Amino acid sequence: ASTGASFTFSASPATGATFQCRLDGAAFAACTSPQSYSSLADGAHTFDVRACDAVGNCDASPATRAWTVDTTPPDTTIDSGPTGTVASSTAAFTFSASPATGATFQCRLDGAAFAACTSPQSYASVADGAHTFDVRACDAVGNCDASPATRTWTIDTTPPNTTIDSGPSGTVTSTGATFTFSASPATGATFQCRLDGAAFAGCTSPRSYASLADGAHTFDVRACDAVGNCDASPATRTWTVDTTPPDTLLTATIVEPWPVDYGTFTLAGSPSAATYQCSLDGAAFAACPQVSEVVVSYYLTHTFQARACDAVGNCDASPATFMWTPVPGLVLHLPLDGDLANHTNVPETVGSPAAPSFIGGEIGLGLALGGDRLAMNDGVRAMGSGPDRSGTVMFWHRAAQFGGVGPLMSFEGEDGCTIDENGEGANVCCRVDGARTCTSVYLGDPGDWRHVAIVYQREQDDLRVLVNGQWAGGFNPGGSPFGPRMKPLVLGEGSDPRDVDDVRVYNVALDDATVCELAAGNNGDGCYAQGPAFELHLDTPQQTNTGWWSVGLEFPTYENRPGVIDDAAVCEPTGGAFGLEQLLYYEPDLLFATWWLDETGEDALLFDNLCETCSPLSGLEVRELGDGLRVCAGGNPTFFDCVGITGVAQGQWHHLALRLRGAYGSGQLDHDDVELFIDGKLWGVLDVPAATGLLTNPSHLAVGGQPRSQLDELEIFAHRVSDERICALAMQRWTGTECVDP
Repeated sequence: ASTGASFTFSASPATGATFQCRLDGAAFAACTSPQSYSSLADGAHTFDVRACDAVGNCDASPATRAWTVDTTPPDTTIDSGPTGTVASSTAAFTFSASPATGATFQCRLDGAAFAACTSPQSYASVADGAHTFDVRACDAVGNCDASPATRTWTIDTTPPNTTIDSGPSGTVTSTGATFTFSASPATGATFQCRLDGAAFAGCTSPRSYASLADGAHTFDVRACDAVGNCDASPATRTWTVDTTPPDTLLTATIVEPWPVDYGTFTLAGSPSAATYQCSLDGAAFAACPQVSEVVVSYYLTHTFQARACDAVGNCDASPATFMWTPVPGLVLHLPLDGDLANHTNVPETVGSPAAPSFIGGEIGLGLALGGDRLAMNDGVRAMGSGPDRSGTVMFWHRAAQFGGVGPLMSFEGEDGCTIDENGEGANVCCRVDGARTCTSVYLGDPGDWRHVAIVYQREQDDLRVLVNGQWAGGFNPGGSPFGPRMKPLVLGEGSDPRDVDDVRVYNVALDDATVCELAAGNNGDGCYAQGPAFELHLDTPQQTNTGWWSVGLEFPTYENRPGVIDDAAVCEPTGGAFGLEQLLYYEPDLLFATWWLDETGEDALLFDNLCETCSPLSGLEVRELGDGLRVCAGGNPTFFDCVGITGVAQGQWHHLALRLRGAYGSGQLDHDDVELFIDGKLWGVLDVPAATGLLTNPSHLAVGGQPRSQLDELEIFAHRVSDERICALAMQRWTGTECVDP
């Protein structure tokens, strides 16, 4: 491998000998031993040397040495081995030389000394990090590759760490689950996920699942780096899906002091509930205690609902329900006989203090007031007794021909209102905490009946005065005038004569449509006045006969007005029924309406003007049978028929209306149908042939009895009564097209 050469030589005999040398066939030239050459070119070379004696004899066969100069090393190539970043701590390299003949190899790792090696060269337990492998080939003469083959790579055996950033935990109500997750380091990381122990599969964040079954679930996710190192301890999240709510158990304890109804409800869940939510009258459900007290007014239907919820918020989809149904009126009732003008206190005349009805008071008899007054100490308590101290007071009034002057109605103290009449108008003033606000309203012609209502709505601080169902004035009093410092309700007191009838008080703000329906009616063009009630008024539950002459107004002013039995009546079989003589004989259309208590298992007579001894059999009969009613009608020799109505909830008060549609004919009523309404809704129709006189022999109208029945608020209308008004009488809600539960 050297480009230099040095030769030593000798002669025999040596004495006096000299030498001549030549290289590669050149001319011989004198030389001495040793003879050296340098910078010889690669290739074959020949060195010749001859000895000459003193007389010039030179060796005819010179000594010869032939050799080859080779200074070119083989080229080294790494044929295989790791490169870039790998996850293995071992490495194996294969390599070769060109030319390969006689080649040997020397290897080193990370700059150590070269050492002989063979292909393949392997290393084990190499540390994480960057590494360099060098290999050089050497030929047979020791020429080694001056530019060894080099391979640099990085060992990375550390996987990324996996973190679940979000997703369900604990117990949840959702059957879906979404998880977000991340890796550290994040660069180049990919993920593999599995649910409930299934095989890992590639995934990305977020990972979602749907329609999971109830029960425990486990989500695992592991991050893998670019070289395939996967987290050996995947991130794990265990949670439970629970979509099954508890059933709600409700125990109701109802206490009924006047003028509100207290209900105490004890709630439970099966399985055990964590919380409870309650709703009253369709309001949004809100959290409530396990023992909840609810206060409602009597005069409307109320529905209390409760649902149990578990710890994760599953709430019973079918809440437990308790319903208060409306019951008949709490009547402030005056006796038929005696001095009405100076009657100053009537607490003893409340219809049934031990078991009162809805929060409304009514004076059911027309009063002629001439300089004296009537005071109601107890009835006025209804106003302002609601939770927001809203209220309504209404009455019918008729002044003398030239108008009345002076107080018409007053319950004004530190709180309260007064109406001072002044001919065709009146001043309405209300006091709240001693501060007084007034407005003037027009009442109409003095000789006409007019209906007056004062309605206060606390939420809007709105006081409205309605005359004949129409808005006549109002103001914002700055608070409820229906407060604890009201004085008794006083009617009259002025010096001029005037008439008052149908006084009603409520502990809620009735809307205008309800005032219209209760006070007058709606003919499609708006509210119109009909006059006060034509009243059929009873003192005792055993009274057997009340003729038309006992009505407050004199004949014939009762025409086209309803009649009312105001006092809740219990009719025993032995006590007979209420009889109403010669009532409504010549009217074309009529409506009987009453409340009745459906007593479980009872068979009670509600209406009867059926003349069973007459020929032909004529009249009507309505009888309670089990969970329904039977309506029978007859009126000519060939017609007598009955219709049955079933499905009426027992043990509750219900409103019953019987509407007869007819026409004049030969001095008697001819009808073509009888419509039966229960709780404001049409339940059935009895088809009656034309020219059938249902009231051909109306010797009396019997109400109740045969056997025991409980009735209240009998109203008889001698004119067409609309579906909407029947709905209002039943304390239901009219939607514009139908009657529904409020």
